[in-house]
Amino acid sequence: MPLTSEHAFLEKVSKDPPVKLGYHEVRIPEDVDFTFIGADHDIRFDTADYLQALLLKADVFFCEEVAWTPPAQENLQHIANKDFRALQRQQSIADREIKSQHWQNVYQTKWAKAVYSALYGSQVQVVFADYPANHPEIESGGVARYRQAFAQWQNNESPEVNSYPVFLRRDSYILRAICDSIAQLRTEAGSKLTTKSPLRVLALYGGQHLGVFDALMAGARSQGVESMHGRAQFSACDIDQLDSELRKKYEEYDDRTAQYLNWLRVPEEQTS
Repeated sequence: MPLTSEHAFLEKVSKDPPVKLGYHEVRIPEDVDFTFIGADHDIRFDTADYLQALLLKADVFFCEEVAWTPPAQENLQHIANKDFRALQRQQSIADREIKSQHWQNVYQTKWAKAVYSALYGSQVQVVFADYPANHPEIESGGVARYRQAFAQWQNNESPEVNSYPVFLRRDSYILRAICDSIAQLRTEAGSKLTTKSPLRVLALYGGQHLGVFDALMAGARSQGVESMHGRAQFSACDIDQLDSELRKKYEEYDDRTAQYLNWLRVPEEQTS
C-alpha cells in the first residue's frame, strides 16, 4: 500500500496553525529531517507495507503507545536491534490478544504485528512519545477516560466538550515529548545520534494526531528554526475497493478527524 501526501480529509482542514497546541512554548529542535506518517492502525485500511523501507532510512522512531511501560519500549528496541526472540515474544503477545479481543480490535492488533515485523533489524532508536503508564492522566483513570472520549467522538456526542479537551491534552504532551526526546538524544554521552546531521526522525501516529506535526512545523517557523524540515504522509487506502459499510466508516472517521484538527486551529477565546 503506497503513501500519499494528498489525503482526502486534508481538503477539509484549515491551513491555519494549530494554536491550541501551544507550540510557541515548546523549544523546537534543530537539524532534523522529520517524517510524520498518519496511519489508520487497522489492517483493513493500512497494511503498513511501506514502513520497513522508511525505518531503514531513519535514525529515530517515535510511535504512538498510550500507557506504555519501559519494558514494552525496551522490547521494541530489542526488535529493532534484530533480536528474533524479542520479535517472537511480541508477536506471541499479539496472537493471544487477537484470540481474546472483540473483533474490531483484532484488526488493530494485526496491524501492530505488521509494524513489529517491519521494525525488525532496522537499528533505529525506538521512543514512545506518548503518555506513560505512570502519568497522572493515566493513573487517574486516563485510559478509560480517553476511550470514553474516543467513543463520544465517534458518536459525535458534543465532541468539543466531551472529547476535544482530552485529545488536546494528549497531543500537547506528545508534542513536548517528541521535542524533549530529540534534545535528550542529541546530548547523551556516547550516543551516535549526537553528531547525525540531519537527524532523521520517523513518527508513526494516527492521522488524528496530525496537529502535532503541524504544531512542530509552525513552531519551527515562529522560532526561526530553518534546519527543521518535515513532511506528512498518509496510508493511501483505496476506499473504492471497500464494501459500503467499511467505506462509510472510513469516510466518517475522516470527517471527524478534520473537525478536530480545525478545532485546534481556533484560538481559545473564540471557542469558549
